[in-house]
Amino acid sequence: MRFKSLAFLFVLALVTFSTAGLPIAGAQAPPSPGVDLIILLDQSGSMSGSAGYRATDPTERRVQTAQYLIDYMAFDGNSVHPERTNRVVVVGFGSPGKTHILVPLTSLEDADIISDAKNAIVAENLGNTSFISALELVRQVFPAATDAELESDTRQRLIVLITDGGPYDARAERVENPYTYADYFEELTDYCDAELSLFTLYIIGIDDANRYWPQVKSRWEDVAGPGHAVRVSSVEEMNREIVRLVCPFLNPDKPADYCQVSVLGYHFIQPYARSVSFSFFKYNPEARITLRRPDATLVNVDCYDKRKWDADVINVTCTETPEGNTRDEMYEISNPDPGCWQSAREGTGQVDVFVQPIFNQLWIKNPSGPHPENLPMRFELGLLDSNGKPIDELPGYPIVMKGHLTMPDGSHQRIDFQQTGIGEYISVIPVLPLIPGPYTLRVQVSTVLTPTPELRRCLTFTQDSLVLPLFESNFQIPVYAPQVEILAPGQPYLRYGPVTELVLGFVDPDGNPIGVPEDTPWSVDLSAQTPSGEIAELPSPQWDSGNYRVDEPFFLGETGPYSLTVALRDDADAELFEYQTVFETTENVYVYSPGPNYPALAPLRMVELELRDSNDEPVEVDPNYPLDIVVRLIRPDGSVEEAALSPAQQPGRYFSTVNWVLEDPSPHSLEIIGYTNLRAGEPVQAAFVAHREINVSPNLPYFFVLSPDEEEPEPTYPLHYWYLPPLLPFARQPMPVRVELRHGNQPARAEEFFITPPDQLFTLEIEGPDGQAWHVNLQDVSGKGQVFGADVPDLVEPGQYTATVRLDGAIRGGVPTEGAWPPRTVVFQRNDPLLYPILWWFGIAVVALSIAYPIGRTILNWRLPAVKGKLIAEVIGGRVIDDDLLSRTKRRHWMVLKGKQIGASLQLRRIKVRRVAKKGRRGDQLIEGVEIWAYNLKGKEVAHGTMYAKRGQNILIVKGQRTNEDERYQFRYEI
Repeated sequence: MRFKSLAFLFVLALVTFSTAGLPIAGAQAPPSPGVDLIILLDQSGSMSGSAGYRATDPTERRVQTAQYLIDYMAFDGNSVHPERTNRVVVVGFGSPGKTHILVPLTSLEDADIISDAKNAIVAENLGNTSFISALELVRQVFPAATDAELESDTRQRLIVLITDGGPYDARAERVENPYTYADYFEELTDYCDAELSLFTLYIIGIDDANRYWPQVKSRWEDVAGPGHAVRVSSVEEMNREIVRLVCPFLNPDKPADYCQVSVLGYHFIQPYARSVSFSFFKYNPEARITLRRPDATLVNVDCYDKRKWDADVINVTCTETPEGNTRDEMYEISNPDPGCWQSAREGTGQVDVFVQPIFNQLWIKNPSGPHPENLPMRFELGLLDSNGKPIDELPGYPIVMKGHLTMPDGSHQRIDFQQTGIGEYISVIPVLPLIPGPYTLRVQVSTVLTPTPELRRCLTFTQDSLVLPLFESNFQIPVYAPQVEILAPGQPYLRYGPVTELVLGFVDPDGNPIGVPEDTPWSVDLSAQTPSGEIAELPSPQWDSGNYRVDEPFFLGETGPYSLTVALRDDADAELFEYQTVFETTENVYVYSPGPNYPALAPLRMVELELRDSNDEPVEVDPNYPLDIVVRLIRPDGSVEEAALSPAQQPGRYFSTVNWVLEDPSPHSLEIIGYTNLRAGEPVQAAFVAHREINVSPNLPYFFVLSPDEEEPEPTYPLHYWYLPPLLPFARQPMPVRVELRHGNQPARAEEFFITPPDQLFTLEIEGPDGQAWHVNLQDVSGKGQVFGADVPDLVEPGQYTATVRLDGAIRGGVPTEGAWPPRTVVFQRNDPLLYPILWWFGIAVVALSIAYPIGRTILNWRLPAVKGKLIAEVIGGRVIDDDLLSRTKRRHWMVLKGKQIGASLQLRRIKVRRVAKKGRRGDQLIEGVEIWAYNLKGKEVAHGTMYAKRGQNILIVKGQRTNEDERYQFRYEI
């Protein structure tokens, strides 16, 4: 494969070279600062030849060098140091007015961008030579504000100035005091010291005519520094000098011989190399290069035909001279066999050789990222090939891995590794990081060589074995001070019972959880400083799934921030560290009655409150820890009244009826205490204490519900007027509701206190037994603004009603009224006295019977039957009488047969009924009657007798309704 670009070949060679011993590390490898390369090209007339002078750069070598440097920086950032972001800017300079930018500041990440940047570099003739104009333009590209990047080591800036070395300034033509080289370089030095002291400057002199360089080389070293100014007189020399200058800048942590070239001969290739590159720079293009493996087999390569490559050859790069020969050749071979490789030359001429193995990757598996302080840190490393597969040890080349850990305070610790599997290594003893900061782990990988005749050809053995360093990897592990986070319960914690669960977790600075291993040699002590400053010892947390949990319930008896101290102790009970966190406790008790303001001398009838969460939603108390809530009214004189609250039907709601009069017009305190215990039988403790202030104001009126009477428990009011029959529609009696406005102990007038019109002050809500509701505005029924009321006509169903009266009005004088008038709720009954329907129904029945009976008896021959049902009578001759009984009215008599009473309480199986008659005392007139036999469940006769009617009456026999598997009978007669 041929490349016309000499620069591209050099880039591949140097990239391969620059990875010598490169630490191939994981994500924790220390970051390498990105590099800004500034190329300053001398485009003066002397470089290209003008005014009859011989050109100092006739072959435009400056353009090739600039293009090569771009390729080199691109491959360094994209392949060698991918963590870097390298950029380039190219300036062409000449006379002050002609200096300009050829390539603007460009990131070298995209192949097309790199190609465009190289193509933009061309040779020009820009007149005179003004170095200061070029450096001033650099300062415009990178103003002083960007120097902070250099001071923080996030970026580096390298200036490569390519020139023939001689400045030209018009002041040199002055007759008096002409400007000399010494004057110019002094001015140049002063400018660099003042403006570009954080930049690195290299000078590459191209002066084929040898016109300027001998005079200015030492002066350039005064500006750029010793060794930073070199002259390049040939392509071969340019290769060597570019490597010598730029390679150390990009690899400052490598030894002095790291960036040197070698010669033909034997080259020892270390084991565990992923690939190796051989770069040959020939001074005689006609010379031919051969390369042999340790087993003496020839490496077959061809610059023009890939089909002739050996299987392990992965790349061949050559540059071609105009005569068709190859000047420079680079071979890249994958998975090279360790041992002595041999390079040789057929022909004459010097050959420079760059031989560099690229080792397989060493990854750090654990810790995989920042590590928490005080958590044991065990290093796990993996030796992987290019496909990410673990690499096993090669026979005869044991892997020796040693680590060196540097702490943030500068102290050191040796880290020994042992192999745990194929390509897997772990530190023998874990490290306990006690201080936060960056921990740097330098891992040196080496092997032990035993001398053999083959190895003695390329290595020198002074002992029985040779420890051969292979490569070194550096890893930086940030260690941070973790934070303790309360995972449960949520905060702020509502203290309506004991803390039943406390889960502590460790988190990193980003809030991500840290799972603590179960075998961590920690014990955790927990204590808390209460809001009042007292120290309380809490139950010790136990490890649970990476966190620490307290399952034993405990009380936090104060409201406010608790300072929790989490102390870590080692196996010897020595304290390792303390962490602080805040546990916020609160209560959200909403008091419906009384409010924060209350009228003086107004009776307080009810205390009602609700336990709420942080979203003001009702809270259901844990049934395992039921609350006994006590409310205490603390008067200004210190006297106390107390009441126990009962739970209401609504969740979180508690209430108690009281009869407290707040007489003293000054603040009162309401203390609400919730008691419970941790276990049955143990003494109760205060789960929460809440305080509310009540401002008792003498300037506030209040109201009193007269009807229904709020002082009487569930008063009863009739449904009907007593003097009207209940069936009449106008007999229903409306429900009167009356409210009196008071101030102190006297009636009050609404207009004296309220801006709101009197008829808009009071609203009434009534809820009936069937859930129906009525809403009414109370009107001024006194005409004086003192008594307000309404007669509600629709409360027709008997049962329990609930009336709620609310006062809502704007008061004069700006007196605070929040909560001053809690709603008054009165429960009452609507029922008529029991005597009322009895009397009216009895009267109606008497009147109806007195009218109906004569008519029915005389006109309709009407008989009054006993009960609704069927009349079944068995008569002589077998005829059955079956008549419907229509009337519901009945008169019941017990029938006595042979001394036994037959009624509903006697269980019978069968009856026999026979009609009989006897002569009366008055001649032949017959008196009708019945003869009855009654048998019990066993068939035994229990009653038998005959019954006769009185004169002019009829007897009816009625069979009772079936009530179960047996039959019950009642014998009744009606007249």
